[in-house]
Amino acid sequence: MNSLQYKLTAACIMTMTFLLGPTACATSQQATGETTSELPRGIRWIRSHPVTIYAMCVIDTPLDTDQYQQAGLGPVMIWKTKKNIVEPVIKAGLPWHTHIRVGIQGRPRLNEELKEKWRQFFAQNPGAQGILVNDEVKGEEPLRITREGMDWLRDEYPHLLVYSNANDLAPGAREKQFLSNWEKGLKPDVLMVTLYPFLKTGQTVEAYFFNLEIIRQVGLEAGIPYWSWVQSFSGRVGFPDRLPSESDLRMQLFASLTYGFTGFGFHIYEVGDHPIIRHALISKGKPSRLYPHAEKANAEVSRLGQSLRFLRSTSVQYLPAPGATLPTGVTAWVAENTSQKIQQVGGITSSDGLLGQFTDDHGGEYFMLTNLAQGPEMSAKEGEVTFHVKFADGAAALYRLNRYTGKSEKVMNAGDRELAVTLPGGTGDLFKWGDAAFAGL
Repeated sequence: MNSLQYKLTAACIMTMTFLLGPTACATSQQATGETTSELPRGIRWIRSHPVTIYAMCVIDTPLDTDQYQQAGLGPVMIWKTKKNIVEPVIKAGLPWHTHIRVGIQGRPRLNEELKEKWRQFFAQNPGAQGILVNDEVKGEEPLRITREGMDWLRDEYPHLLVYSNANDLAPGAREKQFLSNWEKGLKPDVLMVTLYPFLKTGQTVEAYFFNLEIIRQVGLEAGIPYWSWVQSFSGRVGFPDRLPSESDLRMQLFASLTYGFTGFGFHIYEVGDHPIIRHALISKGKPSRLYPHAEKANAEVSRLGQSLRFLRSTSVQYLPAPGATLPTGVTAWVAENTSQKIQQVGGITSSDGLLGQFTDDHGGEYFMLTNLAQGPEMSAKEGEVTFHVKFADGAAALYRLNRYTGKSEKVMNAGDRELAVTLPGGTGDLFKWGDAAFAGL
């Protein structure tokens, strides 16, 4: 989707859904099977907007909005409301999210002066889509102060997504309770969590899949969508000193999709002479080696996300390579734990995989198969794996949502029992049983 299409789509859907009311959004109702008013606020927002993939913009140099969009990014995350970020975004007519601090780090608590300041900012800068309040906030009093600000913003701007961001989690029985309490304390429209999985050593943080599963569980139990930050930087002291490879980036995006995530924030977009962060998508005004990989991957994610916005994750199983150690917090795949249509997944020799299952509002069944092969210097091509999936007798016809075209295509006839799926490193495909009508298309 080009920038003009994105702006027209977003503007049309926002107008129909929030100004004319749910009956004006017939396409959304047809895809979901529910009227807009029956859905939670966050899910309504997700389903009425293009897939959200943004990048955090903080550097005080003029933002090149053409270059930003070329990376496959949609809205802009205005992390700091600096003139050199805000003015180019508004001039280009791009949608945007922003980060607001209230009652922390020396900022005042919610008061009339602050309310008026926010009113003026939103009135003077059209195109707002969402507000992230108090990054990585924790502690009883800071959570209460944050909730106060979020509640006011929700009442004042009912068409905007209002949310916060939580720290990543360490494996342990208390972590799910922590995130669940965090969600209950803030009641965000979407659950967003920091996840930076790649280490200087070349390893992936062992708790990464634990985090994905816990976020999934808490989001589903709360009935809200869930998003994550994507590692798109390398740093110095205190930050991972490793700019992700092509396969690294794809694994973050497609593994998250397999768990049911519906939005992503790239941390960070651009860096200059930063004391901590060394490289990003744009480094000192020039695209880094990660930029072209983001451009390709984000386009594919956006196409799959057209449908995934309308699906609910029902299970995720891990497909370990022979002799591989299961990461903490994952469930190993066995035929008994998944749809009986799938009896065997072969071809897993040197890399692991993921199998996620979904349903839509009409009971349609889907699954996503993802190749987890990734490494510090590994390209998507180098990590390519062919999975051989065997099905039960009487399996229905199978359709795939093409990552390159965004169109549904038939890949297996009813009654066939085998399918070969070749996937680049870190990449996944979305399939639907029975018919070509993917929800959301």
